[in-house]
Amino acid sequence: MKMSRLVAVLGVAVAGTVVVAPQSASAAPSYPPGHLMGIEASRGGSQGQTTTVKWTAQVDATQYRVVVLEGSKKSGEYVVPGGAGTGKLSLTVPTVDKCSSFRINVYPENANGVGAHQSYWIGTLMPTVIVKARAKRLPDGKTAVFSYDYPQWPGYVGDAKTGPRRPDPAHWPVSVQFKPTLVKMVGNQVINQSLLPTYNPATKLRDITVKDLDPKRAYVLKMSTSNGWGTCARADGKILLKAGK
Repeated sequence: MKMSRLVAVLGVAVAGTVVVAPQSASAAPSYPPGHLMGIEASRGGSQGQTTTVKWTAQVDATQYRVVVLEGSKKSGEYVVPGGAGTGKLSLTVPTVDKCSSFRINVYPENANGVGAHQSYWIGTLMPTVIVKARAKRLPDGKTAVFSYDYPQWPGYVGDAKTGPRRPDPAHWPVSVQFKPTLVKMVGNQVINQSLLPTYNPATKLRDITVKDLDPKRAYVLKMSTSNGWGTCARADGKILLKAGK
């Protein structure tokens, strides 16, 4: 056998064992990408109208699908080409509505499928609605106590001049304000707008006590929240006091 022929045969098999050439370092993976890592996002622009999301690039992802949800409704979907290294990739998306919260999901993809995604939540610029709201009449029927707790989300710090900044989770922003207004349920007549809450250590709620009410009338305490960005009508809280028997 000629030497060239012998070399060709040996290149395919030796002693009945198949010899497989090593995979090229640049060959595409044969499996879906791994779990996305390192996601972060910040709401920007003078009015919080855009948000930049960043994440760690993966060598096994050829592209990334970015899905933006405004509340529970999809507001945008984008495809970002994969990078060659493992640095940071980023995308700026519109988040125009000040009163809306957004969830940004980033999915790594390649020809073999979709990897596990990561999400980042972007809150409203203004505070959300008060929580744990309730009302009760005292035995005389003319006195009522309206109770509530602070919103779960205080909104962003700053204003149109400084731009939005995420609040410090350890300190409630001093810019958050509350405006209570008591009205009669029938006729929507304003009864009192000068109401001051007190902290109740037993319930850990804020209480507003109102006297001289009509025992047979129903009332609503409207609670508006605001900060340096303003207020959202959809975040106005309402505490119903039912009419007495």
